[in-house]
Amino acid sequence: MRRVISCLILLTFITLNFSPLAMASTEVWQQPVKDKILWGRTTVYGTLLIGAKGSLSSYNPETGEVMWTREDFSNLAPYEVREVSGYPILIVVQSTGIAGSKSIIEAIDMGSGQTKWKTDKMFGAPLGIYTVPDKTMTIFVSNVYTDKNKDPGIYLLAFDAVTGEQKWESPFPVNPKKIPLYVADNSGMFSVTLDLGGYQDPVFDGNNAYFSIAGLHCVDVTTGNILWGVEFPTADKTYKKSYAAPIIEGDVVYATGNGEVYAVDKNTGEVKWKSEKVRSGLISQLIVADEMVLAKIGGNFFSPGAKDFLLDKPLAVKSYNKTDGSALWEYTGASGGLTNLVYLPALHTVMLADAKSLIGIDSQSKGKVKEAFKTPLEFKRSIGTTDVASAGVKALTGGLGGLLKAGAKMAVGKEREDPPVSISGQDNGAVVIRGRQHILSFAPDTKEINWSLYYPSPGPSTLGTALMVGVSAFAALGYQMQYATGQSSMSGASQNITSTFARMDRYMDKRYSKSQSGQEHAFILTKVTGEEGSGIGILAINLATGNTDGEFIFNEKEPEYTVDHPGGRVYFFKGKKTIVAYDIK
Repeated sequence: MRRVISCLILLTFITLNFSPLAMASTEVWQQPVKDKILWGRTTVYGTLLIGAKGSLSSYNPETGEVMWTREDFSNLAPYEVREVSGYPILIVVQSTGIAGSKSIIEAIDMGSGQTKWKTDKMFGAPLGIYTVPDKTMTIFVSNVYTDKNKDPGIYLLAFDAVTGEQKWESPFPVNPKKIPLYVADNSGMFSVTLDLGGYQDPVFDGNNAYFSIAGLHCVDVTTGNILWGVEFPTADKTYKKSYAAPIIEGDVVYATGNGEVYAVDKNTGEVKWKSEKVRSGLISQLIVADEMVLAKIGGNFFSPGAKDFLLDKPLAVKSYNKTDGSALWEYTGASGGLTNLVYLPALHTVMLADAKSLIGIDSQSKGKVKEAFKTPLEFKRSIGTTDVASAGVKALTGGLGGLLKAGAKMAVGKEREDPPVSISGQDNGAVVIRGRQHILSFAPDTKEINWSLYYPSPGPSTLGTALMVGVSAFAALGYQMQYATGQSSMSGASQNITSTFARMDRYMDKRYSKSQSGQEHAFILTKVTGEEGSGIGILAINLATGNTDGEFIFNEKEPEYTVDHPGGRVYFFKGKKTIVAYDIK
């Protein structure tokens, strides 16, 4: 079975008082939760997984029925619960012992919640756990401080996800002092744990896994042998995941760290070329296209310490020759912010946005870089709905005319400063640009803005931070949907697994039929006014038209919610004690 990659987009905006009157969406069920809800997400099968302070539970997305609850799991972070590619199994890792110095790994039947297998307590604090695509394998990363049978250090352990058999164990060949760790998501005020959450997940290619921890290392997942390694810094103490994930093309792995781009032979580990070091040291995105390698330098990064996004300078885009790493061109015209890059091969254009403009760079430039276009971020249309109050349309239609031209301070002063944080290509050829307070659709071929939504904010808020976290994840994942087929024919499965598949199949069939919904809408948290009153809620924005297709009112200042696009559900965690499920129509 090929894994379904579900992309959850969490967007947060503050809007004007004349918000749209949109079609209310339908509440389909409510379910109270015994403990405080810490997080929630949907599985590839569409079931809702809830991590609460004192439990881990699974819910039927159609009825809200509690499929199972495990009260022996408490205070789990999302990264400690992983799905196994192709199997209805959850892998859960727990820390135990003094200061979390030991670990237990447990496999859970996704349909019944029953334990399939469980390890004994193992020496070593859990740093991360990864499932290998298209294989019944999970790789656990452990930090061993003291064990009479092995030297202190970081170890990789592989387990068969179905049987629990340990396949191999390998010491990671880097001094732990060279691997900075990050404060884990579930750390408390009095209990701080560390993990690898600031690094990109390994990239898998056939039987090989490429870890970008302290450089680039290739691991044979069938044996655990470290085939080769190239050491260079790939962590930043201020920001998480500030370096780009490795990219594999042909026989070459492209990676970055310490302000340099590396091209490494994926079979031998030979460094084919290394770029000159850039001043910033933060190359957060790589694109390998045509005969070039594009590198985004600097931009907005989330700082756990500041609990906000900070702008890291200098801001630039560099292009390297894919063959030898020689510099082709450098763009330094961005100001005030820098989004991710989108490459438009048909137009030979690299597109990005800074604080004020949408910018297209001629990718075929040599030496002095050429701008293919530079379009000011004008907000031509305020609210994308046919039911919006006419006063609202007139006020914000026509660029900076209407209300903006009239000089409203909230729209032209510091409130107007809203550096975009991501751009993404759409199936219709348009590019959607997102920021704290706006979302905009642009047609690169005509250089026209299709539609634009702008929501002035009364001031900084944690909602804005939640937006930027959400869109950053969105930009990294993109709209990549793969659909699962043939999972019940898997050989060697136990009767328990087979029966679980039969149950989970029913959910998958429904998700398959609804899968395209994930490419149609962005969900915006904002103050809305509807037929049933006003308050904080969600607007479902159609990415093709900019129209508001639906709304939900939550009436909480900072509501917690998640969106399941393929399943057509919005899950609101009311007061962090009750799940309210809405149907998106």
